[in-house]
Amino acid sequence: MLKNLKMAAKLIFGFGTMLVLSAIMMIVAIVNLQSVGTLTNTLYQSPFTVSTQSIMLQSELQCMGREIRGMVVYKDTSYGDSTLSSVSRARENLAVVEKWFLGDKQMVADVKQTLDKIENIAKEGKQLVADGKIDEATDKLTYEFKDTLEFGLQSSQGIVDFALNRASEFNNSASATLKSATILLIVLLVAMVLLCVVIATTLSRSISRP
Repeated sequence: MLKNLKMAAKLIFGFGTMLVLSAIMMIVAIVNLQSVGTLTNTLYQSPFTVSTQSIMLQSELQCMGREIRGMVVYKDTSYGDSTLSSVSRARENLAVVEKWFLGDKQMVADVKQTLDKIENIAKEGKQLVADGKIDEATDKLTYEFKDTLEFGLQSSQGIVDFALNRASEFNNSASATLKSATILLIVLLVAMVLLCVVIATTLSRSISRP
């Protein structure tokens, strides 16, 4: 086909073909880079943020356990105030989790319900200690609180496990996208090089033979 074209048309065809292939390669690279960037951004916003905030929430739950035990052992209501402060910080962590969590929202609702129960137990226990009802306070703060705390830790751990699994999925997707994009770019590059060789050879012959 090139043999029948004029020299100007041959040059335009050759350079035009190379430009088109170069543009295709750039578009493929940009699209796949954006895809990887989106996956990385989602990985940070959802699994990473959720798991980090959930672990911080678990730390607050464990802190509540220590404060409640302190209130029982030392009969000191100030430990109740510390427990309520931990509940407040845990709610802040949970608010972030609720915003970015991609799993079953009931898991978040369970933790929220746990924090409400712990807050009520801490307030009631604090009042019982202040009133001198130590035995009653001990029963509430020891047995009722223990079951509530264990449920809260299990629920928050479920959120952490789900977030880490999603992180692994996002990472695998990003790796697969990057691998496929690399292969496609290599194929396009090889095709462009071969086509350039063919065009260059044809043009050089067309120029040199006359």
